[in-house]
Amino acid sequence: MNFSIFKGNMSYSPNTNAFAYGFMSPTQQIKMRNAVSFCYDTTHAISGKIDEILYTLLVCDKEIGRGWPVAFMVTNDWGVGPIVQWLQFLKSSLLLINPQQITIDCCSAEVHAIQPTFPSTQIQFCIFHVTQA
Repeated sequence: MNFSIFKGNMSYSPNTNAFAYGFMSPTQQIKMRNAVSFCYDTTHAISGKIDEILYTLLVCDKEIGRGWPVAFMVTNDWGVGPIVQWLQFLKSSLLLINPQQITIDCCSAEVHAIQPTFPSTQIQFCIFHVTQA
């Protein structure tokens, strides 16, 4: 099994410097395929460039009793486009098949990306992020 690499098609963006890249290790792919519940985390300002965002999909690992990151995507496009493309890539690669539940930050772009890609998935908002909004 090889690393899974995602490259977003940013041709729709008026920003000629827009990018979206994702990756998963073979171990992460195995953990993702065996999971039904996920946490979708967003980390802003990950570098010296304030507009860059790191998206991370996590699962609860029963062996360690904590979250385990199973996929990463870095982008500088804050819209729904890269998220939709990334989720569709994971789905078409048979890595993220039919998640039962995804917990997300309080972000409408995430909701608008998850609903059309996984219409039967329950979306749950993170209580911490809801109270901070």
